[in-house]
Amino acid sequence: SSVNLADSTTQIGSYVFDGCEKLSAATLPMTLENIGMRPFKGCTNLSNVGFSGNPRFTVADDIIYETDGTPGGAKVAVVECLERRTRSVTKTELAGIRRLYREAFMGTGVLNVDLSSSYIESVPEFAFAYTPELSSVTLPSTVTDVRANAFKNSNIVELTVPGANTQFDDLAMGD
Repeated sequence: SSVNLADSTTQIGSYVFDGCEKLSAATLPMTLENIGMRPFKGCTNLSNVGFSGNPRFTVADDIIYETDGTPGGAKVAVVECLERRTRSVTKTELAGIRRLYREAFMGTGVLNVDLSSSYIESVPEFAFAYTPELSSVTLPSTVTDVRANAFKNSNIVELTVPGANTQFDDLAMGD
């Protein structure tokens, strides 16, 4: 099944399509200005997301990005890595990223995530939570804090943190 949102839609909320397992395609309008957390959570068959030429968002290799809003603009944030993504996320894909949305990689099958070419300053809550296949994450030197539950119930084996002053919440790795 597919969904095509009306041109008057300016925002979609967090988890709006939660559990829509039969959803295979979504077309979001040019008028879209804001996206909540993990709008496609549980959409395990979603293979096509389009933004109708909207300069604020783009999708590449199953990752939805917020951009700087200019036509063909730079990716500035990871909104959501779709759950069907099962391979590693490279530093080339994440080059220049300045922010991760809360739960950005949560529940995915990604193996490794290399943020070394990004400029994120914080790893938000649940960013990599519930990622059973996750083996390694490389953070950039710009990271100053890792929030509670960022890695909860992940099977991470290796976490590279080049910043000497990075602060970890007591519960960054979960309970």
